[in-house]
Amino acid sequence: MKEQKFNHRILLLSDPHYMPNESVAEYKELYPDSNPCGAIGDALGYTQTEKMKIILNDVCEFAKDTPIEAVLVLGDLSTDDCGYRRMAENYVQKFKDEVMLEFPCVSYALPGNHDSHSNDIWHEVFGYNRQHSVKIGDSAFVLLDSYGAGDKTSAAGAPYTGVDEEWLERELKKYPTERIFICSHYFSPNELNDKFEKLMRHNDRIVCCFQGHTHRNEIHYWEKWDEKPLIDLGGYAYQGELVDGKWRFDRFDEAWAWGFGVLEWNDTEAHYYHIKYPRQYVGRNGCFDYAGAIENEITINFK
Repeated sequence: MKEQKFNHRILLLSDPHYMPNESVAEYKELYPDSNPCGAIGDALGYTQTEKMKIILNDVCEFAKDTPIEAVLVLGDLSTDDCGYRRMAENYVQKFKDEVMLEFPCVSYALPGNHDSHSNDIWHEVFGYNRQHSVKIGDSAFVLLDSYGAGDKTSAAGAPYTGVDEEWLERELKKYPTERIFICSHYFSPNELNDKFEKLMRHNDRIVCCFQGHTHRNEIHYWEKWDEKPLIDLGGYAYQGELVDGKWRFDRFDEAWAWGFGVLEWNDTEAHYYHIKYPRQYVGRNGCFDYAGAIENEITINFK
């Protein structure tokens, strides 16, 4: 571990996609009116419950040697797809109870396209709205809801609704001197309007943006954002692949290996990197002893 020169540190993870342990056939036998996702059941050699324990253990393993102030979960906690899946349990609630409440620090979540619970239900589960903001250390994290709530009619879950700029501007006024990190489940590059682009370019207190959804950890630099980074967190999800006309979710690829992001900062700069721990994965394309990796390490100097 590097010398600790940062006085604030959080973890960011995304797309745990908590689902039942049963196969589709087994779940439908138990709940005939359900319409479960094809990715339920085995998750690259682990049950869904075991995958949740892996997420918890990964966070606790990191925090054992390195202090963290918070964990942010950027959407798709579940694959509930309200009204479409007709699941027997609220898997957002299960993820909070079984994973988030066991983290060694405070945690916050925002919804993804598959977490289409109403704002009332979200508030009942978490105690805050689907979109909210929180101050951590000397910085503010704005957690945008870019997907709609309510009953859905397809496997894609909620439709993309974009950034609520008026709400965002009101939130930013709550933090007149803090550095700002903006988080969402996803920012669609072709559906962001000029108002948001200008805000990104001209507000020097905004450091960068984080998102989930893509299931891959990558970093993008957009000219329209004055080259401020958009960081894809990857997650604890899966790779979907169309095979013989049917979607499969059981192929392993190192690009989709499970992991989380680390953000640390001091008065002059922020430092980010992505961790994938060593792990064995079993996919239909073989058994893999993945060595682990630290990827996408960047330093951002504050203006």
